[in-house]
Parts: sequence; structure tokens; C-alpha cells
Amino acid sequence: MKGTSAFTPVFASRLAPAFARYVDLKRALGRRFDLPARTLQSLDQFLCHQSAKYLDLNAAAFQAWCHTHEHVTSGVRRVRMLEVRSFCLYRHRTEPQCFVPNPSFFPPYHQRLKPYIFSATEVGNLLSAAAHLKRNPASPLRPELTIHSYRDSMVLLLRFLSRQRNKPITGLDLTDLDPPGILAFLSHLEQERKNGVSTRNVRLSAIHAFFHFVASRNPEHLEMAQRVLGIPFKRARQRAIDYLEYEEIDAILKTINRTTLQGSRDYALLATMFNTGGRVQEIADLRACDLQLTKPFQVRLFGKGRKERYCPLWPQTAAVLRAFSDQPQRSAQYGRRPPEVGRRPINHQSSAGACQSDHDEPLRESRPRNEAPSHRQG
Repeated sequence: MKGTSAFTPVFASRLAPAFARYVDLKRALGRRFDLPARTLQSLDQFLCHQSAKYLDLNAAAFQAWCHTHEHVTSGVRRVRMLEVRSFCLYRHRTEPQCFVPNPSFFPPYHQRLKPYIFSATEVGNLLSAAAHLKRNPASPLRPELTIHSYRDSMVLLLRFLSRQRNKPITGLDLTDLDPPGILAFLSHLEQERKNGVSTRNVRLSAIHAFFHFVASRNPEHLEMAQRVLGIPFKRARQRAIDYLEYEEIDAILKTINRTTLQGSRDYALLATMFNTGGRVQEIADLRACDLQLTKPFQVRLFGKGRKERYCPLWPQTAAVLRAFSDQPQRSAQYGRRPPEVGRRPINHQSSAGACQSDHDEPLRESRPRNEAPSHRQG
């Protein structure tokens, strides 16, 4: 959930340093790693309690720890055992003699439940209950938009066939909606109305939906419906993604006047965008609580569909963000203690003219990500 902090495991066994290094490494690579960290903490606590019996993680200790998880399903138990195996493989790089579990002895994933098939009466009850539900305006499911799109498609089709056949719309019959007429309509969209392939496919999708209905209600027109449904969609060309070279992004950063509060803010936001490749809205929504400016440096981004991910930060970017956060002018806007500390977007300023962009294109560059920029003073 947006705003929640990552789980911080506490290790106390003899393997605590190795556990901590492993978790830090995974999170530095951009993973939240909460559930695996809890699994490793469970193993660490078991080794602490059984320190007199097991001096290290060996086969017997691993089997005994697995027995403590018999209350969960075999699929969950297998996932936890695989997380421990990944840690053992990481440890094996520096300690070749350490124990690594054999996954062939792990329990299989549990069988999926047999799907339940609703009866006609149950389906009717569900539909009746759904009819009384209040519509949520924030829901991404907007059936009225699909209906409007289908309506507009059929309006365009009927007007085109009316002109082509020299008939009024009220004089058209279902036989006038034959495949040659549909194909001529699709060509009209692309050549005369200058619609793109995506729009043409949307119109064809509406026509397909209509003829699915015709085929189910009027079997005498089944042959024509099959021919119309056989009209294929066109494959749209993928637009090439533009990117900025290192010299271009460096020139952009040099034009920013970092002696002003707004300039230092713009520099910090662009440097973070250049580092992470985040979208404009993701960077604009950043808050102080989303930044980790101590090693390992990282930032939490919330993207489309409220998806959350962690991105590592270069030391230079972390230094820029830390310097911007510590500016005395920024704190002076709110007095000694800013309101809602850590909750306000880092790009918020009380002065007018804050720059926001409506574009949602990721900022990309061709230089490898593991090569940090210099962030020179502009």
C-alpha cells in the first residue's frame, strides 16, 4: 500500500551478518523483499533458539526448521524453502563448503481447487444483487464508455452505407451490412477520415460484437455473420521510443540555476528522473518518506495501477536529494517544522509557477544504468 514502509528484519544468530547482507543486496536491486525477509527472520530465530544443537545451517537444521511450517499449505512451504535456498546459493559464493538444500525434495505446489460452476438460478441471483449496487465513479470499469464507442461506430457505418447505397438510413436492411460494405467502410475510415489503425480496429470490434448478437438471434444470417467475423484486425505499428543521449541530459542539467530554491528543486527532480527512468507523474508524486538516502540508496516509486517498485539511486543522486532536503530556505517556508513532515511531495513549493507536466513518457538514455552521471554544478 502506498505510504507503508518496508519491513525491517532483525537478525541475531551466527548467520546474522550474512542474512543482513543478502537482504540489503536484494533491496538495493529495487525489490521490496518483505516476505522473503520475514522467512529469513523466521530461520534466524529458529537457529537462535536451537543454537546449542545446530552450530550452523546444515541439512538437519534445515529439515527441523521446515517441520515448524507444516501448518501451512505445501505451496507456501515450497516458496519459503526456495527463499532459503536462494540465500544458501548467495552464501555459497563466498563459503563453498556451506549447505545448499536440494529442491528435488521440496514439496510440490498444492493442487488448484476445482472451479465451482454456478447454476442458472445462482447466476440470476447474482445479477439481481448486482443491479442494486451503486456505481463507483472512480472504478476503471466504465461500461457506458464501451456502449458510447459502439454507438458511434454503428452511426458512422450506417451513414456510410446510406451514402454508398443511395438509400436513407431507414431503408437499409441487414443484408446491406455485407462484408464488401464493411471493408469499404474500414477503408473509408483510414483513407478519407484519416483514422489510425487503432481506431479502425475499435470500429471493427464494435461491428464484430453486433454480428455476434446477430448470429445468436437470427440463424438465417449465420453465413453472412461468419464472413463479417472473419474480417481480421490490422496490426498497428509500434512507435519507436525516443531517448536522450548523455550529452543531451547533461546539457539540460547545466541550464538549471541551482542558486534558487526552485532551480535546486528542478535539478533534483530531473536528476532523479534520469537516474531511475521513472515517469513524470511518478517523480512528481515523490515524498520525503519514499526516499532512503542512507546506504543502500533507493527510492520507492508508485506507477500506473498503483504498482510499487524500488529503484536504486547513485550516490551522486542521493547527495543531490539530501542537499535539497536540507536547504534552510525549504524549511523556512513552513517554520521550524514543516506540516505533515515526510508526507508532502518533495516538489511542493509555496511560490507560484511550480512546473508540472502532463506527459507520461519515461525519460530514457542510451548510456548503461550502472554508469553514474557526474551531476556537475550548472
